[in-house]
Amino acid sequence: MKTSAEMKERFDYLYDKMVKSMETKNMKVFGESAKDTFRTLCMTNPTLAEDWLDKLEAICWKHYLSQKEAYN
Repeated sequence: MKTSAEMKERFDYLYDKMVKSMETKNMKVFGESAKDTFRTLCMTNPTLAEDWLDKLEAICWKHYLSQKEAYN
């Protein structure tokens, strides 16, 4: 089994590879993986899922702060 650090490093590598490729198929692989992960997260840790969702809301707004960020 890989360590947490090894998995993070591999994730970063794959993410960078996807971004640099500019290929739609690679973006779809990441998107589908994110959907599956988010669905699991909603069931296992709703608080963390809500935090993740709040961060993603930034794509809808200019200069967006999550409610949590605004109160910090």
